[in-house]
Amino acid sequence: MKIIKHIRVPLTVVSVIAATVLMSAAATASSVKAAAPTATTLAASNVTSTTATLNGTVNPGGLATTAWFQWSPPDGDSNTVLGIGSGTAAVAVHANITGLMPSTAYSFHVYAWNSKGQKNGTTLSFTTPAAVGPTPTPTPTPTPTPTSGVTQIPVLCFHGIGTPSSVVDSVDYYNTTLANFKAEMAWLASNGYQTITPQQYTAWLAGQAVTLPAKPVLITFDDAFPNDTQATPVLQQYGFNAVMFVVTGYANGDYSSFGTAYAPWSTIETMASQGWMIQLHAGECGHAFMPYAPDSCLAGLDQSLMTSDDYEYYIWNFGQTDAQYRARVVNDITVGEARIQTTLGFQAGWQSTVFAAPFGAWGNGQDPWLMSYWDRIFKTVFVQYIPASDQAVAHRDHVRYRLELGYGAQSADYLASHIVNVAFTRAGAGSGVTSGATVNGGVNSASG
Repeated sequence: MKIIKHIRVPLTVVSVIAATVLMSAAATASSVKAAAPTATTLAASNVTSTTATLNGTVNPGGLATTAWFQWSPPDGDSNTVLGIGSGTAAVAVHANITGLMPSTAYSFHVYAWNSKGQKNGTTLSFTTPAAVGPTPTPTPTPTPTPTSGVTQIPVLCFHGIGTPSSVVDSVDYYNTTLANFKAEMAWLASNGYQTITPQQYTAWLAGQAVTLPAKPVLITFDDAFPNDTQATPVLQQYGFNAVMFVVTGYANGDYSSFGTAYAPWSTIETMASQGWMIQLHAGECGHAFMPYAPDSCLAGLDQSLMTSDDYEYYIWNFGQTDAQYRARVVNDITVGEARIQTTLGFQAGWQSTVFAAPFGAWGNGQDPWLMSYWDRIFKTVFVQYIPASDQAVAHRDHVRYRLELGYGAQSADYLASHIVNVAFTRAGAGSGVTSGATVNGGVNSASG
């Protein structure tokens, strides 16, 4: 199912009904081994021509768990994010949705996530009856009123775990040492930070009611390196989770010039089972440094237009017509998401909630079509640098800044001095304020 940011049908207004405990005879946490949650989708109830109640149960498996619903059409998880305690009893979850269309078939299922993994219930369906009398005009969605006191959510960006290379822009150049990563995670924990999911982040960014810790942080990794597995026990030590932005072309092993630099699918599958939250970074070609890409990625492109400044697959048309360029970008992302979904066994139609633009390149909003496309299929696009002159465009297109940690910026002291930043507010840095710093002097030279 697609997670759609902008819906061109009556807007869906969702309220989450408080969860109720179904089973009271739960074993104590000390006697039960923590596990990934289980999720069961139950039949919808109270179905009218424009409203329905979605139902399910979630067993948190002994760990704090986040649950939400997705449905189609329109697809989404807006306003259904619900925090569940760390018990071992199944808990009932419900969501009242309104603004549905009469005489329309809908499918839905419940999701659950904790630090041991993500699960979803089976897909069920219901059909709204025909309207009685004139079809009511959907009530406009009111401007969201945030209920959380959280004013900033820092987003951190890591790459490989290991000794940084002295070769600028090499695969290992952006590494964070294991010792520094441990120190950074220890600093976060000792200062009261707790990690959150992409769904919690995007709900907060949209001003929706969502359960959050007092000091939330979103930790992300790019590219999926084999040495990233060293981060797993460190994250687990503090009850943290992290997002892994995957490049499917790397995971497929189609970039032979890099040897074994990138993690294969078998490693990514293991990481997903250990609680890593997998999201899309690029498809087969999207993170290629043109023209050093598989032949299949170069077909139909004018390689003479590929330079040290103009190399990003998603940004430049390389001599193609607008129609050809747009079809190429859409295909790479669509096939990439499908590869993640089928390989990791995610629900059919799965889409990435958030997206990390390869190389941190988003074209500074100069291509309205690209920004509109990304804004339509992703709830947030992360980059590592936003020029002061482009802050307003970034805010409009839901482009947000990540603090990149690695190479010369890898220390707990650096993290402590940069984790509070106006760029991490809902509004972003605001017009006239630069987010992030250039790497090696170029706007698009940041890693990613």
